[in-house]
Amino acid sequence: MKQNSEKSPNSELDKSHKFASDKACNKNHENGRTPNLPETKPEQSKRKVVTNYPPFQKGNQHALKHGGYARRMFFSDSIVEDAQALSLKDELFLSRARNLYMAEKIGLWRSQLDDYGGENRDLQDKISAAENAMMRNTARIESIERTLACIRKMCADTDYREVATDKLLREPDRERGELELEGLRLRNEKLRTENENLKKSASDNDNELPQPVAININVVDAKVRNDYSADT
Repeated sequence: MKQNSEKSPNSELDKSHKFASDKACNKNHENGRTPNLPETKPEQSKRKVVTNYPPFQKGNQHALKHGGYARRMFFSDSIVEDAQALSLKDELFLSRARNLYMAEKIGLWRSQLDDYGGENRDLQDKISAAENAMMRNTARIESIERTLACIRKMCADTDYREVATDKLLREPDRERGELELEGLRLRNEKLRTENENLKKSASDNDNELPQPVAININVVDAKVRNDYSADT
């Protein structure tokens, strides 16, 4: 009981420190200042970053890369991108490369066939199949060449038609311009003629001299007039 009633010096020291800190906090609060606290990083507000700008409308197909074949045959993205970049010239290159590859194989199989004395059925079938494949591939090469020539001709015809259409569209403008110039020329000629007529009429009026007018005045002598009045 005696030990419980006694106060330890540590508890008294803790209370004094706590009282001093509370007093300092209240004083700082009254002065409008915050107590010196350990430095901490301010909390950064999270902002919404729009990665899809401008946002696509509902139902758009801009982000769709794969078509019907790619979705069903599970082509990779690299195959799809390369296939979209290929053209008929690439197909022509591939067909010619196949022909050269088959020709090389045919030469190899024929040399092997000579080693067997020309009595190997398997090699003969391979050579025959390769020759038939070369014939089909050659026909494909001719078809691609013909298609490319037709495309070049179509492009040339399109350019010619565009030039001809542009020329036809400009023809009415040229004719309209010529008609306007002719109208201006006629109006100027008319005004020039009217001015010349006005000048001519003005010069004629200036050249006319005044004609003399005869005025007859009867003068009677005063003596004769008096005699005549006496007789009457």
